[in-house]
Amino acid sequence: MVVATGGGALANAEAMDLALASGTVVYLAASVDTILARTASEETERPLLKAREKGSELERYVVRLLEERLPQYRRAHLVAVVDHRQPREIADEIRRRLLATT
Repeated sequence: MVVATGGGALANAEAMDLALASGTVVYLAASVDTILARTASEETERPLLKAREKGSELERYVVRLLEERLPQYRRAHLVAVVDHRQPREIADEIRRRLLATT
């Protein structure tokens, strides 16, 4: 089973502890540029980004959020960098790495 959480769902230690104890956690690591590009058309669906102005204010906000959340995100069992990659390529890497650990 795959459970896709929102960015803040595993941002605190207790939530991450529970996730790590419950299954394999994979962090899809994206650069700030990738995050901004992917969320540009979705800002009405992303409450934390909704009230931010586009441009440097939004970029500073995303940088700050990522810096705050990275300590928890890095605790994931697997980290897959997603910048400049297609979903199939990322999924294949994750599958390959998961199979290698069993």
